Amino acid sequence: MTCAACVARVDRALGAVPGVELAFVNLATRQAKVKFNPRLTNPAALSKVITDAGYEVEGVSQEQRPPRSPEAEVKEFRRRFLLALVLSLPVWLSMIPPVAHAAGLSHRAMALTLLIFATPVIFYSGASFFAGAFSAARHLSTNMDTLVALCTSTAYFYSVWLAWP
Repeated sequence: MTCAACVARVDRALGAVPGVELAFVNLATRQAKVKFNPRLTNPAALSKVITDAGYEVEGVSQEQRPPRSPEAEVKEFRRRFLLALVLSLPVWLSMIPPVAHAAGLSHRAMALTLLIFATPVIFYSGASFFAGAFSAARHLSTNMDTLVALCTSTAYFYSVWLAWP
C-alpha cells in the first residue's frame, strides 16, 4: 500500500466480507487489523480478498512467507535513491547555461546523453511506482503510483520523441 486510495480499497474489500465486524487498515504500518466472526470467515479468506484487490499479504499464518523486514526495504529504497541522485546530478547541472555551454556538446548530443542518464532513474529507481500502477490497473483501479508512473513516463517518452532523429 502506498497511498490513501490503497488503504480505502483494502478497507472496502475487507468490509465486504461476510463476518467482518471491523477492519482497520493503517498506511504507515501497512497492516490491517480485522475483527471477524470465525464461524463466517477465516484468515485465509481475508487474505484472498486482499490479494484479489491487488495487494500482498505477509505474515498471516505459518504457511505464509515471513514479512519483509523494514530495514531491508529501507536499504533497497536507499540504494535506488542514491543511484537516482548520482545519475540526476549531471542532468540537473546541464540545465545551468554556463555548464551546458562548457560541455561543448551539440543540442542533439546533449539530449541523447541526458536520455542515457535519465533512463535508469525512471525505470530502475522508479520501478516500484510502475509496479504499483500495474497492480492497480490489473484490478481496474488507480492509486498514487498510477499518477506518478503516468506523469513520469509521459515526460520521459515525450523527451525521447524530441531527442530522437
